[in-house]
Order: sequence, then C-alpha cells, then structure tokens
Amino acid sequence: MLGNLRYQQYLTSEHKLSTPAIEYINQTRASEPARAVGIHARTNIVAAEVSMKMGCTITSESHAERAIATQFELDPEVFEYWEQPPTIEILKTDKRGSRRRRPYTADFLVLSSTGPVVKEVKTLEEAEQLVKSESQNWAKTESGFDYIPAREAYQLQYGLRFEVVVVTRRDQRIAENIRLLLASRDAPQYDPILGLRVEKLLTEQPVWRLDELVIELALPDYSAAIQMIDAGRMSFDQASASLATPERCYVASKPALLLGTVHRESAVLAAVQATDEMAPVSTELMPDSRVAERIFKRLQRIESGEKSSSVRRWKAQIAEGRKKGLVPFQALVDADRNLIGRSSKLVPEVKDFLDYFVDNVALSMRTESSLQIYYEYCSQAKEAHPDHAPVSTQTLYSRLAQIAPELVGQAKGGKRMALAMAAPTDPTKRHLTPLLPWMKAGVDHYKVDLFLVVFEDGDNIYVARPWLSVMIDVASSEVLAFAISFQDPSRRSCAKLIRECVRRHGKLPREILVDHGSDFTSVYFRSLLAHYRITHSLRPAANPRAGSEVERLFGEYRQQWLSQRPGFVFGLKTLRAIDGKYAPDKSAVLTLEDLHRELTAFLNWRSSKPRGAASQSSEVVYKELIEKFPFIPIGVEYNDEFVLATSVESSEYKIDFQRGIHIKNLHYYCPQLRELQGIKSRAEVRIDPENPFVIYVRINGSWCPAYNGNYNRYIEHSLQKRIAQGIEVYECSAMKRNINVGKGIGLVDIRREFDQRTEGRIAESVTAEPKVTVDPVTEREPMANKLLSDQFETRQIPTEEW
Repeated sequence: MLGNLRYQQYLTSEHKLSTPAIEYINQTRASEPARAVGIHARTNIVAAEVSMKMGCTITSESHAERAIATQFELDPEVFEYWEQPPTIEILKTDKRGSRRRRPYTADFLVLSSTGPVVKEVKTLEEAEQLVKSESQNWAKTESGFDYIPAREAYQLQYGLRFEVVVVTRRDQRIAENIRLLLASRDAPQYDPILGLRVEKLLTEQPVWRLDELVIELALPDYSAAIQMIDAGRMSFDQASASLATPERCYVASKPALLLGTVHRESAVLAAVQATDEMAPVSTELMPDSRVAERIFKRLQRIESGEKSSSVRRWKAQIAEGRKKGLVPFQALVDADRNLIGRSSKLVPEVKDFLDYFVDNVALSMRTESSLQIYYEYCSQAKEAHPDHAPVSTQTLYSRLAQIAPELVGQAKGGKRMALAMAAPTDPTKRHLTPLLPWMKAGVDHYKVDLFLVVFEDGDNIYVARPWLSVMIDVASSEVLAFAISFQDPSRRSCAKLIRECVRRHGKLPREILVDHGSDFTSVYFRSLLAHYRITHSLRPAANPRAGSEVERLFGEYRQQWLSQRPGFVFGLKTLRAIDGKYAPDKSAVLTLEDLHRELTAFLNWRSSKPRGAASQSSEVVYKELIEKFPFIPIGVEYNDEFVLATSVESSEYKIDFQRGIHIKNLHYYCPQLRELQGIKSRAEVRIDPENPFVIYVRINGSWCPAYNGNYNRYIEHSLQKRIAQGIEVYECSAMKRNINVGKGIGLVDIRREFDQRTEGRIAESVTAEPKVTVDPVTEREPMANKLLSDQFETRQIPTEEW
C-alpha cells in the first residue's frame, strides 16, 4: 500500500489525474465497500481474505473475483486494489433502445504502475452470455469484452479507464499457485548455500522436474524449493502446472527455457490432457449395441441378394453415404427413430392447455400424488376443451417428468428445496478444489441424533441431545477437530472448536468454509479468523450441497455408528411405530464422556478405511502430503495470548469487592480487583469457553484471570473429564435450574404433607377433654408433669459386682 507522500506523487506528478478522479479514489480509500457482497449469491462462495499488501481484509463474492484479487496480491505492478468502489450512475440501454439511468458498482479499483483502472470481473461463460442477451450494452472486441455503459460513464465523469477482466480455468490455476507461494513465506528461510547449489544444477541441466530436483538436493520437503520459486531463483508455468503436484511441475532458471525445452513426459501428458475434454460424438459414428446389431442384419440381407423395398432403400442409403465418405455400416446407422423425429399427435388445443396446466397449475399444487394432479387436470380440461377428451395418465405423467426438478422444488419447498433438487453443475466448469491438506477446512454443526444422560437422582434420569461441531479438511477428508455442546451453536462453539484444533495440531487451516449462521457471521468469529490471517469463506445460503464434505461425515456417523447405539433418535415414521417404553429418551445410558470416547474411536476408524477411488486411506494421504508441504497450515502456539483471543466477549458485570464477580451461581476473584475499588463498580469480562472456573477481567488496560474456588480441583482431572465438566457447569445450568425447580416443588409437597399431619394432631388435642390424675395420698401433680428423670428408679450396685 502506498504511503501518503508516494500516494500524492502517484495522483499528481506521475499520472496527472483530474480533480473528480482524485476525489473518487480518495473516497474509495476512506470508505467501506459500497455494498455487502454475497447477499444475492445463489451458487457463489463469498471469501474475506487477509491482504498483507493492503493491510486489511479484501472481500470477494465469487471464485473469479478471488482469483483476480490473489493475482493482485503478488503482482509487483499493482500498488493498491480496493473492492467494491463507490457506486456511480450509468446510462444503460434496454431492449427497446431507451437509455435509462441505473446504479452500478464495479468490482475493483486498482492503482497500478500504468495508472488507476476500474475493473469488472466475469467468467468467460458469463461474458459470452451477456454479449448474447444484452448486445446493446455488452460487446466482444479484439482485446476482450467491453461493458459499454460503465466504460463511458467512468471516462466522462472521472477520466478513468475501465476494463472487463475475463477469468478462465487458467486464472484459477495461477491463483492456486500464488496462494502456495504466499504460504511458503511463513516457513523458515532457506540456506543461501542451497540457492547456489540450485543454480549449479540448473546450469548443468536447464529443465528439472520439481520432485526430482528436491530429491537431488536431498531436501526433506518442498518448502525451500517453493521459496526459491517465490524469490525468482526458479521459474515455472503458473497457468498449466501446479506446485501441489510436483511430479508434473517443471522448473528452470528462466521462463524462456521452459518454452524452448519440452520434456518428453510433459508432452505426452499434455496430449492426454487435450483429449480429456471431448466433444459429443454422433451416434451415426458410434452407435449402441442394439443399433449395431440391427445394421448388421440389414447388411446380411443385402449380401444375401434379397429383393425387397427395404433392401432397395438401404442400398440407396449406402450409395448416398459413399458420397459423404461413409462406409456401408455408417450409412445405414439409424438415428434412433424411436426417440427423434416423432411429432405430437395431440390436437393443438389439447396440447396448449396441457402445457398451461403443467407449467402453472400442477406446480402450485401441494399434493405429492400424481393421481390427484391428474384428477384436477381432467376437471379443468372438460371446461377448457369440452370437444376433446383429456390426455391419458401416462401422457400427463410423462409431461410432468419433463419439468426441471429445481422448479418443482421452488414451488413446493422454496429456495432450499430448489437448490437441493437442481441438476449438478458441469464438473469441467467447477472451481478447483484444494489438493493439499490445511489449505481449506469446512466447519459445521450437527444436532446429534442421540440422547445422553445428563443428571441422575436415583429415581429419574434426565437426558438431552448434544450438538457436534466438526472441522474437516477438504483435501484429505481428515477430521481436524471436533467439539461437543448442549447449547445451540454459538460463538462459544466456534471458540471451542478452534481451541481443540490448536490443542491437537498446533496449527490452523489457511481457509475456513462455513454457512451463513449467526455464529459464523458474528464479529467475534470473523475477527478471530482475521487475527490469525485465516480466510473466512461463506458458502451459498440455503444450498445443502455446498458443505458436502461435512454433511457427508454427519451422514456416515449417523448411519454407521449412532444407529446402533442406545438412545438413538429414529426417523419420524419409525418413532411413531414403536411403543413409548422403547422411545429413544427412555433407552439412553451413554454419558458425555462416553460420546467423546466413541466419537474418537469412530473417527480413527474412518481415517483408516478406503474412500472412493483412492488407493490410500485419508490418514495416509494426509500424513504424506503434510510431510511434503509442512508450511501450508498456520502455526499457532497454545499460550496465554491464544487462550485470551479465543475467550468469548461478554458484557460488563458488577464487582462485589468482598466476594468477587458473580456469574451463573459462581463467584470469581483476583487480587487485582482491589485496584478498581472506589473507581469502578463494573468490569468488562471475557468468558472462557471451556474452563468454567476462570474468567478474564479487564483491569487498567490488562486482562487478568479471575478464578473460582473449584479451579484447583478442576485442573487435576484429565482433559476429557475437564471438557465434560466444563460442559456440565456452563451448558447444563439451565437444565439443572429446571430440575431444582421441580425438586423445590417436591419439597413443598413433602412439607405440606407433614403440615397436614401436624394440623390433624393439633385439632385432635383441642377437641379432646384433658385428663388429669391426682394422687389421693400426696395430692401431688400427675406424673406427666414431672421431670423425665424422675420417672426412673436408681438402684445402687456394689462396685465389686462390676
């Protein structure tokens, strides 16, 4: 990012920009992005990536925009790049030729060595589609694509250049390589002597395969080699090769040597890759087995000398095919007349109403019964065309089957169901998934279909369903961390998951992909990721396919493990079919510690089993790749700073200087609280997400730990026991309060029962006549009024008898 003096020179002396242009650039630098990206994203992933060049977070709303932003980050000719510059008005031409004012927000404002330029980012498919659908506004030129209204507006109002950047698979590959180069900068710097050895090897042999070069240098991993590429000591083709697959990546001292010297293996791989994406082949050239069998029978009838009209027609087809250069077999290939070329036999009036009914009425009907839809159709068809009979059920069912599944889902279940039922995207057009572990991790929550025992009182067992939070590596499908909670997903769940990941591995992924839940979009979570330079990516809202890696794990866990455990929650239909005494909450016996141990065992088993077409388990793949690329994850030390950063922000609490700070029936105290006596009566507090017996209090510019009296006993337990106790104290407090309310009511009932007995005795004593006996001789008081000790006689016993 440019300094103040350098920035002023850039605007005035170097490029001599107009006053409106300078004001527009100043406004861009001083204000927030003009709009929040990703609000209307249907299939796009919104990413917030920390830029070391800009010193802030750059947000992009698609893979195309992120690929370009990543290239800006490494490009030395780009000084600054700002996303979503201020909105301007453009004159856009509609289909009738009228020009109307419309607001427009570009994707980037770039300050480069050639001058400031405003950029709009589109994929090649999007740009070509816009040229077809909005030819009055979009045009294809020799240099690329042009958005005419925006270009004219920026030129007339500010004198700034405007460009449309078209992103292809090539740009995604470049961005993937750049992220690896940037990640290698976090590794320890390589030995300068190693650089001299590389120069010597490249002099002896101009082109090396990256994996062979690393073996020749006897390096333990690829960190130093990739750092030398980043420093410019070696070059490679960023557009076609990937640093993540070093066995297919060739390096040289200069890019020109890569163009002039082509390795034989590279040429073979390039030829194979060129045929990977083939165009559709006509069935006339490659028919299926049924058509081929029919053609062979026709050829046999022709060769047998048969004389018939069919044979004469086939001979004419063969003669016509010879003119096109086709052999007799190809000339006789039938173009599948059973599927192509048949015209509808329906009367136009009937066909038009059938189309109207299917497209408008059938989609709006809530019923899942096709027969009910047919009944409705017949009823309306009698009114629409009384002179013609309705179509058959088979015809209507065939027409219903032709409706796009996403339209059916949209009509019956809204956006979420529409996205779930939509056809998959073209695999060749999908964005590149990471090949290395720790480049991207998916995080999500799942309410476990299992009841756990939370509290027992001897007579009753209290149960609850926990939440499971998981972080899974996208490249290797290895589970990096998990956390269990009895509360709904919140900032605390995210903090516990981040802590668990660092506790187990001492590192965090480069990117975390999450949904649009309030816990993932909170300021706390986004700030925590930005603090550790982790890219925060939001998958499309209401799109269940976007988080397939985590959702697949939850499905496996439910089907392969939970379904066999006591307390498993069946589906609704199964639950309604069983007796009450067999209900899941009645059969629960597992505790929180049991769930933690069993889940760990299941994940270990899952890591060791074959997955898909891979020849190695996910555990083996993960270990091999992390040994080769140890610089990918972000190293984080589990220390006081990390513990404080992952503690959850809370509100201010009142200070009791005799007992401490009171939170949820617990008191916390530290000697530093005395410094606030007479100055402040409340203090800002951060809550530890795992340890219920410590909080962090802000005192005179420092965060000081305040402890509860149970802290010393808590730290003596094992890690699993501490985690379980933290959940019980923090997250089961509400449940225990409800239990205490019930117990309190029970105590009142017991007391009332004793009160009734006492009242009965008092009533009996009041109604009965008092009976007093008097000794006729001594006329003394009755024995009942004497002391208890007077009712016993004392006999002297000689000590000799003891």
